[in-house]
Amino acid sequence: MNQLRHQLGTNQYPMKHKSKVPSIFLKFHVFVEKQLSSKILALQTDWGGEFRHLLPILEKFGILFGHPCPYTHQQQRRFERKHRHIIDLSLTLLAQAIMPLKFWWDACSASLPSCPTTGTTVLIVDNIVSITYTHIVQPITATMSQSLLHTSTNIHSMQTRSKSGIYKPKVYTTVVALLDHFQEPSSVQQALQLPHWKMAMEVKYSTLVRNGTWQLVPKIEGMHIVQNKWIFKTELKTLGSISYFLGFEAFRDSSGLYLNQAKYISNLLVKKNMVHVKPSSTPMTIGKKLALEDSAPFPNVTLYRSTIGVLQYLTLTRSDISFSVNKLSQFLKAPTQHHWSACKRLLRYVSGTHTLGLSFRPTARFTLEGFLDADWVCNVDERRSTTGYCVFLGGNLVTWSSCKQQVVARSNTESEYWALASVTMELIWIKSLLDEL
Repeated sequence: MNQLRHQLGTNQYPMKHKSKVPSIFLKFHVFVEKQLSSKILALQTDWGGEFRHLLPILEKFGILFGHPCPYTHQQQRRFERKHRHIIDLSLTLLAQAIMPLKFWWDACSASLPSCPTTGTTVLIVDNIVSITYTHIVQPITATMSQSLLHTSTNIHSMQTRSKSGIYKPKVYTTVVALLDHFQEPSSVQQALQLPHWKMAMEVKYSTLVRNGTWQLVPKIEGMHIVQNKWIFKTELKTLGSISYFLGFEAFRDSSGLYLNQAKYISNLLVKKNMVHVKPSSTPMTIGKKLALEDSAPFPNVTLYRSTIGVLQYLTLTRSDISFSVNKLSQFLKAPTQHHWSACKRLLRYVSGTHTLGLSFRPTARFTLEGFLDADWVCNVDERRSTTGYCVFLGGNLVTWSSCKQQVVARSNTESEYWALASVTMELIWIKSLLDEL
């Protein structure tokens, strides 16, 4: 990575084919020498095939080359965040201006000056090369011109305010709480009975028809029908201190902040008709391992998949069910009766522990700690082990994971080493993130 006065900047170059990487890098090399009066000392990329053609060029100019370890994108942390920021901001500009995707490069060019000046590498994603280098960045501002941002394909004879160049800026507010009056409907039938929801549905449907989102065709025998559903969103307002947001309940007192999903769990149990079930003391049956074909197939596959989906969202505050949800998620393709029984047992456990969640307390001990465990050969079908770890920052739980290992461990010790490697990568990534703050 070329360091110059400890400042970071970014250049972007569009391209259609990855084979253009060497020629684009040469342009960038000339730019750095002529405009910045500096030399590129080192370059870091991933180990993609397109970058291997740069090796002769780098050797010619005496530029050091490095790449991260396989499957460790955390080592590309600055570029990964920068690239994601540019893409998200560009797509937002296109959507806000109602512009087609053919203007993607204009959006990327306009979004770059408003992004934070951070980056480290040369990397290709799709047809964009983002080259980040280090130099003094002068404070500049640049946006798309009004004619470009508000270009419309509307050729109707009516002269609207937008055609006349009159625009009203949109104001966005932060969501911190919801009132019962704004509760989302649980079904289309319920939404149709509410005038404001029905009007919103009609407006959305009219927009989809006007934009030609779909095309009706005759049904042919054997054709797979793609299902769809309405997704309801609530208009949100600033109502004070945070108390409820996207299924999370927040409580704050002198000792710290507490998060749980008790209301989310209550709604889940109502939808699954398990409000009055007998609570279970454990999320899974001890000593019993699930397999792909351990019983008769479960007939309602959609019910199983939807239940696992809502349980996965619940793991955002419930690390105690991460292992169970991960295990049940491995049978989404063809669940059996035993899998559904295990899923209902997990719902019974959640029913009895719906008030559990996360707590964050202030502390003077700013220590990063990781704890891990491995379940050797817990997958009876693939003979793979499971890694589980949790990371604490200052005594507060900040991240956790339970996932199947990528290789088959030949001993319990080996599975423990794989788990140790996973939590070590997580600790290194969190430490590097904290160092940049």
